[in-house]
Amino acid sequence: GEESWLAALMRHDVDGHHAELRRRILVISFVLVMAFCLCGGFVFPALERKSELGRYERARSLFADLNALAEFKGCTGEVISHMDFCRNIHWFREHLVAFFGPDTSNSMVDRGHWTPTGSALFALSVASTIGYGAQSPHTHEGKVATVVFVALAVPAFACCAIIASSYLRAMARRWSEKVALSVRDLSPVAARGSSACEANAIGPLGELVILVLALWLAGAVVFSWIEDWSISRSLYFCFVTLSAVGFANVTPQSLAGRVLMLAYVSVGLASAASLASEVIDRMVSALGVRDEDEDEMSDDSAEQHLLPHHRAELAS
Repeated sequence: GEESWLAALMRHDVDGHHAELRRRILVISFVLVMAFCLCGGFVFPALERKSELGRYERARSLFADLNALAEFKGCTGEVISHMDFCRNIHWFREHLVAFFGPDTSNSMVDRGHWTPTGSALFALSVASTIGYGAQSPHTHEGKVATVVFVALAVPAFACCAIIASSYLRAMARRWSEKVALSVRDLSPVAARGSSACEANAIGPLGELVILVLALWLAGAVVFSWIEDWSISRSLYFCFVTLSAVGFANVTPQSLAGRVLMLAYVSVGLASAASLASEVIDRMVSALGVRDEDEDEMSDDSAEQHLLPHHRAELAS
């Protein structure tokens, strides 16, 4: 069977025609994804920002009403200040503040989800299918716009990530080959051994593992500095982002953190996809699974090789 155009573009040893086509598709898909993000930065604020500000105002009003219910001036006196009733008032207020905290859905603080920057980040999370749950449209128009964005942006991002991952895999293979050649030049005797062959065999996978680990650790350090997070919190956020899980309990709030996240998602997901693809290829090779098309091509080549011998026997 003939190889599909997508499979041809994903191979690391593409010819000149496919390489040029792959570059063009990568540029076009990347431009489309960025255009969708910019478009989301203009569309969603107009549809969702007013509703978001209204929710913050309602949360503040509800917090004031509930807090007023717990007021009792008599608890300031020394006689009854240690009674269970007064202690429960303090407990109620502490939990009330936590219930309306900035990291909850009842936040009284403007988190800027539907500002132009927050909306662009939402569009990217939709395109990449990460989908942080802390941000979702509430208006009917916003939900319709999200459906349209999903239908248009997800294929563009998937195409961009797939081709970018093939570039990263090809880069990892070239690095591995250069390392193997350097080792062979430095130590010809060792290069003839099996250890050098094994090092060359696992080289691309090792390069991708190093790349993903570097993105994970470096991203954690940068986000920790920008967002004033602990290292463990930053590592957690970067891991759920690179794995495309996208839990909503930790997300950047500053403008610099959100802008950085736009680049981090684009580069990080492509790298993680490259590593996952390389691991799958190694597992398939280790299990001895072969493609049906490769088996048919092998059978056809064997028949073509044996056919002249049969003809010669018949002629004799």
